[in-house]
Amino acid sequence: MSGYLTRFELDGDREGDDGFLYAEGRGRAGENRPDILNLQNYGLATRPPVGSIGNKLAMGNENSTPLLFGLEHPRYRPKLGAGQVALYDQYGNLMKFMDENIVVDFQNRTVELTGGQWNFKGNVAIDGNVTISGNLDVAGTAKADGGHI
Repeated sequence: MSGYLTRFELDGDREGDDGFLYAEGRGRAGENRPDILNLQNYGLATRPPVGSIGNKLAMGNENSTPLLFGLEHPRYRPKLGAGQVALYDQYGNLMKFMDENIVVDFQNRTVELTGGQWNFKGNVAIDGNVTISGNLDVAGTAKADGGHI
């Protein structure tokens, strides 16, 4: 099976009834096509903003079954060094895996972590206020009910 690969610029998208994301945009020579399947890796769901650029693969040398992959937007892409990885969005939320560090930057936004029990191993430094709702068990000895410590 043969095919051709071309540059693609995203003009919009929609979520299909089948759970997949379908894009509309411009390919080579300004050719416009709706409902192109936007392939993504398992375990990672993204919805690139309008203006994102990626690859369109037309399989079988025809444009009736195109697929998109590798979409990104140059305005929102963070600067990275070799071997570094980042998860990011167009709003400035950023998680970077870089060298020996992991940097999570949500700026001044509220971050909500939910789950069962959380276990932290290692030292913890907090720069700011701490408010506790519920009980505090310090090394299994002292308890304080809610409020500020």
